[in-house]
Amino acid sequence: MGAATTTREIAFIDRNVDDLAALLAALRPDVQPILLSGDEPAPRQMARAVLGRDGLAAIHVVAHGRPGEVSFGAGALSRDSIDAYAGELARIGRALREGAVQVWSCETARGRNGADFQNPFGRQPTIFSTNCPACCPVRSHARSSSRF
Repeated sequence: MGAATTTREIAFIDRNVDDLAALLAALRPDVQPILLSGDEPAPRQMARAVLGRDGLAAIHVVAHGRPGEVSFGAGALSRDSIDAYAGELARIGRALREGAVQVWSCETARGRNGADFQNPFGRQPTIFSTNCPACCPVRSHARSSSRF
């Protein structure tokens, strides 16, 4: 079996994150990185990548952010755009066995806008991390205890 069929975790990574090469080098071996292009909406790319995959332990999403928004190179996922991608986001959530979608995006869950943006991936829990050195240039990979 190939790595794509045996991988238990996927990390969707926006190409605009800081220090992309270091982030890719630091990934655990059991996490498959998938780089998101700026040519097509990120939810569409992610939904296509999880087709035929069931029982994933975790899905990581790494991108810049601001309160209530995950800022992808191909456009933001926010309260204003989330309904347009409801089907794709639900498909991503269904690819998980019992795990969570872990969004590594500074500021996304902060404030009133962040509180309104709590579970865009359907029935699976969404965990927002504000400790993402790839998304927040003021932190370094070496200082971060977060690893995926």
